[in-house]
Amino acid sequence: IKTAKLEAEQANLAKSEFLSRMSHELRTPMNSILGFAQLMGMGQLNPSHKRGVEHIIKSGKHLLDLINEVLDLSRIEAGKLSLMPEPVKVSVVISETLDIVQNLASAKNVSIGFVQTKVSMYHVLADNQKLKQVLINLVNNAIKYNREGGSVTIECSEFRVSGSKLYSEPETPNSELRTLNPKPRTLNPKLRTLNSEPETLNPESGTRNPEPGTLNPEPETRIRINIKDTGKGISPEGVEKLFTPFQRIGAELSEIEGTGLGLTVAKKLVEAMHGTIGVESTVGVGSTFWVELPQTKLQTATIEKGENLGKSKTPEKENKGLVLYIEDNASNIELVEQILEIFNPEIVLVTETYGKRAVKHANDYKPDLILLDLDLPDLHGSKVFERLQADDNVKNIPVVIISADAMTKQIDKLIKQGAKDYLTKPIDVVQFLKVVEEYLGSR
Repeated sequence: IKTAKLEAEQANLAKSEFLSRMSHELRTPMNSILGFAQLMGMGQLNPSHKRGVEHIIKSGKHLLDLINEVLDLSRIEAGKLSLMPEPVKVSVVISETLDIVQNLASAKNVSIGFVQTKVSMYHVLADNQKLKQVLINLVNNAIKYNREGGSVTIECSEFRVSGSKLYSEPETPNSELRTLNPKPRTLNPKLRTLNSEPETLNPESGTRNPEPGTLNPEPETRIRINIKDTGKGISPEGVEKLFTPFQRIGAELSEIEGTGLGLTVAKKLVEAMHGTIGVESTVGVGSTFWVELPQTKLQTATIEKGENLGKSKTPEKENKGLVLYIEDNASNIELVEQILEIFNPEIVLVTETYGKRAVKHANDYKPDLILLDLDLPDLHGSKVFERLQADDNVKNIPVVIISADAMTKQIDKLIKQGAKDYLTKPIDVVQFLKVVEEYLGSR
């Protein structure tokens, strides 16, 4: 038994190392593809070329989503999922989700309604980013598999731990319905009415006994977030397979792309937060996916992450300085050169291929910011960072990691050691510019 256990652990370690390496090898070329495509899209193009660039970006981001789904599942199965539990206001995380999916809803001519009631103002104990990831997946699916001109309605209700409904208020004049409409029109009134009938959990479509996670809140009640669509619906046989890896119901009849991992990852994330996820569906009518999470006792204080997002620092002097970029890939260097040349030509960029010369360059040039890749030809970037931190002359220079290694363990390690930020390739041009502006503007 011990031998079998050891072999299983070694196989799991080998799989994790393989996925980490594959993540890097796939993300590196994606950095050039998406990076240069974003730059082209920001320039003056004729309509035909602009559509072509948009297709490149769309397909590239889709490929990146597929890579991330595989990595997410591997992290969870390897027991390396890290959670940051905190009180999360339901209405805030739902609103942030709607902001992200509104372009897809407009493109699909699907309207989205969010019924804001007393329950949606409550807090749940969850990892904010992971919960948002789950909701984005569910709402995206509700849009993609909807009918032309259909609708998606999000509403919340409160439950006791046993599953019996404790509170579900009907819509009142004080309730706010947030609607994202591709065209000026309202939702079907029937879709705006909260169900006041007691609901029971379907053991085949949800899980009541979550897997052990890092959260143990022992709450008295739970909050359920319902996402209701007007799509084709799912057969009972299909519902049973929904949360199985690589299962895509009706994939042979649909042009919608995917890995079949989204719902599997969502289920495991929710269970890790001591929640449950499930679905109720009627063929020809639509489906309602739901997520149920522990309610916290915090109802008066408001903890809203991202309060300062989008508020960039406004330096009194011009945003210019010197950046040292330690990177061995010529395409990645050229991409950063072009980004800075187009958007902030006053910044001086110095590049270095080898990690062993990084400390010397940092001492020679005294840069305002260091951008550091990890996969260098002579010395791993983490070792380079340690040397920079150990040198009293340069240890206070902010270092931002730019790497194709998207494994959470690596990111957490370097942030704890003092890295100011960690951007995973392919980089988002706007995000990259914000980070550069932040550290050059604060020097």
